Amino acid sequence: MHRLTITFSFSSWLEQDTKDIYWITGKPGSGKSTVMKYFTHHDQLKCRLQQWDRGKPLLLATFYFWEAGEDSLQKSQIGLLRSLLYQCFRERPSLVYHSISPQRRAFLRLWGTKLDTWPQWEEQELMACFKSLVRGAGDDYNIALFIDGLDEFHGDKKNFISLVEEVSRWDGTKICVSIRPENIFHEHSCNTPKLKMQDLTGNDITIYVHGQLQ
Repeated sequence: MHRLTITFSFSSWLEQDTKDIYWITGKPGSGKSTVMKYFTHHDQLKCRLQQWDRGKPLLLATFYFWEAGEDSLQKSQIGLLRSLLYQCFRERPSLVYHSISPQRRAFLRLWGTKLDTWPQWEEQELMACFKSLVRGAGDDYNIALFIDGLDEFHGDKKNFISLVEEVSRWDGTKICVSIRPENIFHEHSCNTPKLKMQDLTGNDITIYVHGQLQ
């Protein structure tokens, strides 16, 4: 019964027009990243989300923070923004013109693809593009974002949580985040839909450990 309740909670969140963030919490090694990959690759995910998006084109993007990664992009806000923007634009290229900054478009018109080296994308420019993309949701398209390992983010976590909560309040957006149960996240996730991984996988882990010890 416990498993069915948890599964129904997530399915309901996918289908409902809610501005609540869905939090997947769990102790280290409890399976947060595994279940996040399971959800995002499951063939029922888009079917469930179609109950919410009501026929509008759906932009689905994922990002996995990884603290052990050698590349800073794997654990930074710049890496997150670049990845989410690329995935969304790949799904709907027509949004590029409306979301990319006017300065960047002007540079492209002036130089085309002739330059070997383009100006680097700064975080401020990426953030402006991201907010422009998300603010356009709800009319012609919807956006569902799945962000794993927020606790492994290298940066101001409090400001980042504020950004996630701000985005979740905009129309046509839905966000699922996985985290470790750290104090900084508790007040933000205590009254929202959630799945506690150790409650779901605890019995399985116990059976596995006992089997190995025996």
